[in-house]
Amino acid sequence: MIKCGILIQFLLEVVLKMDEGFVLRTIKSNGIKLRVAVEGEGPLVIMVHGFPELWYSWRHQIKAIAA
Repeated sequence: MIKCGILIQFLLEVVLKMDEGFVLRTIKSNGIKLRVAVEGEGPLVIMVHGFPELWYSWRHQIKAIAA
């Protein structure tokens, strides 16, 4: 059985193929794995969503900041 979070992440990645620009990465820091969406080459901006949202809730702001 597929976990709900994995299924949601898969569906978002399918949607992102239509919405070019985002690169999804998994980074590990201090033993914690984080899934991040990256766009642009400018200074680092960290946007943190609340529970139960996903990074996808920031998609419009990410595009505006990266522009």
